Amino acid sequence: MNKPIVLIVVLLFLATSCIIIEKPVWATSGDSWLEKSPMNQARGRLGVASVNGKIYAIGGDAGSIGGLIGSYVYDGTSLVVNSTEEYNPATDTWVIKAPMPTPRDHFGIAAYENKIYCIGGMTPTQETGANEVYYPTTDTWEIKASMPTPARFLTANVVNDKIYVISTMYSCKSLTQVYDPATDSWTTKTSPPYRITSSASAAINDKIYVIADNFTNPDASSPPSFVPESAPFVQIYDTDTNSWSFGGPSPSNMDVATAGVTSGVNAPERIYFFDENPAVNATYVYNPPNGSWSTGAVILTARSYVGVAVLNDIFYTVGGVIFPTSGSGTMSPSPVNQQYTPIGYGTISIPSQLATASPSPSPSQIRTPSTSPTAEPTSLITPQPTPSDSSLSTNNNSSLQANVVCIGTAAVIVIAVIVGVAVVFRQKKTALQTKNNTK
Repeated sequence: MNKPIVLIVVLLFLATSCIIIEKPVWATSGDSWLEKSPMNQARGRLGVASVNGKIYAIGGDAGSIGGLIGSYVYDGTSLVVNSTEEYNPATDTWVIKAPMPTPRDHFGIAAYENKIYCIGGMTPTQETGANEVYYPTTDTWEIKASMPTPARFLTANVVNDKIYVISTMYSCKSLTQVYDPATDSWTTKTSPPYRITSSASAAINDKIYVIADNFTNPDASSPPSFVPESAPFVQIYDTDTNSWSFGGPSPSNMDVATAGVTSGVNAPERIYFFDENPAVNATYVYNPPNGSWSTGAVILTARSYVGVAVLNDIFYTVGGVIFPTSGSGTMSPSPVNQQYTPIGYGTISIPSQLATASPSPSPSQIRTPSTSPTAEPTSLITPQPTPSDSSLSTNNNSSLQANVVCIGTAAVIVIAVIVGVAVVFRQKKTALQTKNNTK
C-alpha cells in the first residue's frame, strides 16, 4: 500500500480515538459561582422550580422593612406578591408569566410531570392551605384540593409520584402532609420529631433529609427551647415506613437555609445546603450514604430566604432578602440570580451507593453528640476518602485540561490528514499526467 495512504489511515484512527475517549466538559469548572441576569422583580421567601429547561420564580415577599431581624423572620412584610417569572439559562433572560392566583410567600414548591405545584404558605393576613398548579406549556394555573392544615415555612419533595409537604418551623406547625396528584387528595403522615428554625430539605432514594439546628422542641404545646448540649443534626423521613430517624450532626446551625440535590448524572449524588445566615454564608455538601460533610465555594451575594432550582445538576439561587450585618436595620428584597456548578461536575464519579452507610443515631444520642456512633463534630467537614469531593473537583479540572489537549491534538491531526490527502491526490495527478505523456 502507498505510504501516504497508510499514514492518513493511522492519523484518522488517532483523531477518532481521541474524540471518543475524552468526554467534553461543557459547563464551568466544578465548585464555582457565576453571576446571571437578575429577576425583573426583587423578592425573597419565594418559590423556585425547573421544568423543561426553564426556571420559574413564583410568589414571595417584595417589601422592605426596618427594625429587628427577628420580626421580619417570622412575619415578613405585607407586600406579598403572586408574580411568576420564567428564566431561560440558554439566553440568560427573564420573561413575565401568568401570576399565581393566591399571593403568598414561604410556600412549598415542587415540579412533577412538567407542572409546578405551589402549596400552602402565608398570605398578607394568614396561613393558607392553597394548592395551585402551574402549567408552563400553556402559561395557565389550576386550583387543586387544599392542604388539610394550612401552614407556612414549608418544603415540598416529590417521592414515588407523591408530593411530601413538611413543616418543621418551631414558631408554626410540625406537620407531614402528602398530596397525590393522580387523585387530587391528601393524607397526613407522621410529624417530624423536632421543631426547628430551618426549612431546608431534599430527597434521595425514597428518603427526605431535613436540616435541623440546635433550637429544638419536640413538645408542640411548649415554647421553643434551646438545647445547648445538642449539635445541629439531620432529620430523615423514610417515605416507605412513614418513620423518622436521625442522620447525625451537621457542621452548622443553618437556621436559615435552603437545599437542592444533584442526580448523579452530571455530578456526584449529593445534597447541597446553602446556609443563608449572613454571618456564615456557606455551602455545605452532605453525602447521605456515609453521613459525611464537605464544604463548597461561598455564595457570591449573602442573602436569606433564597429560592433554589436544579437544572441538569446545576444550581440556580434566585432572589432572597438582604439582611443588615447587625441585629437590626433595613431588610430589603433582592432580584439576584447566581449559578453554582457543584463539586465534581462533568466527572465520571463513583456511585454514592458504594459508600458504607453508618447507623442512624437515636434522638437521645443526638442530644449528646460525644456518645454518638457518628463521626465527631471536629471531623464533620472532612469528606470520606472514597469518594473524595475535593479530588472530584481536582479531577474535574484535570478532565477539562485533558479535553483541551485532546481537542487541540485532534485538530492538528485533522489538518495533517487534509494535507496528506492533498499530497496523495497531487501525486496521483502527476503520475497520471506522466503516463499520458509517455503514451
